[in-house]
Amino acid sequence: SLLQHPHVAAVIDFGQLEGAPAQVLELIEGLNAAQLIRDLGPISAWAALEIGVALTTALAYAHEALDLE
Repeated sequence: SLLQHPHVAAVIDFGQLEGAPAQVLELIEGLNAAQLIRDLGPISAWAALEIGVALTTALAYAHEALDLE
């Protein structure tokens, strides 16, 4: 819930729902990967690279934040 990064959905709240762990995440408008491929077909190598860079920077940020605890 402490992570603040443009490529990481913010955790709004967390707790228990019917005895199971639950979290409320920021709503991100747009298509998910399955919808993107279904609606637009295969993406270009350049688009895939941009998505990969965004994912890896978010993952690196999360790992670095864990190291600061």
